[in-house]
Formats: sequence, structure tokens, C-alpha cells
Amino acid sequence: MPNNGISGRLLSCAHHKSEFVDSVYIEEYSLLTLSTFKVRFMLQLNRLLQVTSLAVAGLALTAFSISTPFVYPQGKAAIAKNAKLVVTHAFIQEGKSGPFYSRSEAVVKSLQGQPGLLAYSVRRQLFGNQAWTLTLWESENSKSAFIRSSAHQLAMAEASSVLSCARFLRVDWSGEVKNLDWDNVLNRLDTEAVSYSFGGLDC
Repeated sequence: MPNNGISGRLLSCAHHKSEFVDSVYIEEYSLLTLSTFKVRFMLQLNRLLQVTSLAVAGLALTAFSISTPFVYPQGKAAIAKNAKLVVTHAFIQEGKSGPFYSRSEAVVKSLQGQPGLLAYSVRRQLFGNQAWTLTLWESENSKSAFIRSSAHQLAMAEASSVLSCARFLRVDWSGEVKNLDWDNVLNRLDTEAVSYSFGGLDC
């Protein structure tokens, strides 16, 4: 006859073993589920950081500007006394960069040989829609003569079709022309410029 005591102990051991196996399985499943959650979370976080980095990089590239070296038609040693500094900050309409820069190039070329011009430089955003021009003139007469030139008049006539708005700085400037620099000019532009809208957003 079978020993009921031994059978009971065997059944009890088998039951406890089953509970132990189930417990280990549940624990391993929980760890696996937690690990999978962590992996998914890290992947999502990594994607978010990548998108954020691209956005920041895009903003940085948009803000990055380049300038041409200053040109001094009368030499770097020239000294200006109450010269007329003229700075234009243009905001170009979307899709109109081609026509704008084509006209701007013609204006810059026309500067060569202009009487009374002491210095000039141009600046633009590398991946944005903003551009600047800077000219320094001996007198009001030399400045006005250039403004009346055909190249400048054509550019102004087309401004409303390619620009959303623009800022203008017209101030007296004295000193050695070689000391002109964009950082100082941009600071003055931010505090002393006059804005004009061509039907677009305000500058």
C-alpha cells in the first residue's frame, strides 16, 4: 500500500516548487518588462534630444551672419569728420531672395568710383532672410548724389515687392575709417534705427 505521508510530502514539495517557479517567472517577466520600458523611454528621450538639437542648430544657423571685408576707396588712413553713416537692414520676403540679391549686387557694383565714398560693407544671414548694407560718405551732398543714382533708385522702386520691412540708420560719424566695425553699427541700429513696413510684419 502507498505511504500517504510520503505522498503528501511529495505533493507539498511539488506545490511549493511550482509556486517558486511561478514566482521566479513573474519576477523575470517584471524585470524584462521594466527593462523594455526603460529602453523605450531612453529611445524616446534620445529622439526628443535629437529633435531639440536640430531645432537649436537650425536657430543658430539662421542667426549666423557673414560680412564682406570693409572697402576703403580713399584708403584705411582716411579720417572722417561729421561723415554720413548710412545703414540699411532689410527683411526679405519668403521666396524673394533671388531678385533682392540680384538688385543689391548691382547697387554694390555702382558704389565703385562714387565721389565722396569713404567706406562700405555688406552683410547677410547665411541661412536666413535678413541683409544689411553700410556706407560712409564724406558729406550730405555725396550721400544724396548716390541716393539719386539710377542703381539706387531702381532698388528702392522694387523694395516693396521683395521686402517685408526694413530698418534705416542715418547718423553722423567721425574718426578713422578703419575703426568702423559691424558690432558697433548693429548696436546703434538696435537703438537708433527707424523702421518702415512694406505691408509685411513690423521689423
